[in-house]
Amino acid sequence: MAAACQGLLIVAFVGAALTKLGNLDQFFRALAGLPWLSLRVARPATRVVPISELVIAALLAVLPRIGAVVSLAALTLFTTIIAMEVAAGRSFHCGCFGGMGARPVGPATIARNAFLAGAAITLLVLPYSIVLGALLSGLGLGLCLLLAEIAAETLRMVRET
Repeated sequence: MAAACQGLLIVAFVGAALTKLGNLDQFFRALAGLPWLSLRVARPATRVVPISELVIAALLAVLPRIGAVVSLAALTLFTTIIAMEVAAGRSFHCGCFGGMGARPVGPATIARNAFLAGAAITLLVLPYSIVLGALLSGLGLGLCLLLAEIAAETLRMVRET
């Protein structure tokens, strides 16, 4: 089970990072849209966030427990920012998956992050052993969730045009 959570988290962080890196302008606009974040901070954050996500994925692959702690911290930070924006009543496009930013954040985004945080906690709590089948299952589940996220965003963009 821990290996499956490891695979899921690796895919989530790599997918989020690559889609941001693939459309840095869109992610910059998302960050620049935060009223409390200065442009001076948003500019470097546009690159630092996706590179950090790749580092987290690498940690998850090489040092799973340390990666789980770091991923849990990142997910907590991301979810706190999202919750602050939702609580303030602002329509915020997080750029969570780069160019796919048609859907503003809301309860579904918070639920997704809670699910991923649960996977990080599971990876921390359960005994860890490399079980190839479980790791592959987690990678597969992560890919399915990533595709569902991208499909939902794409569908929303098509409906709005």
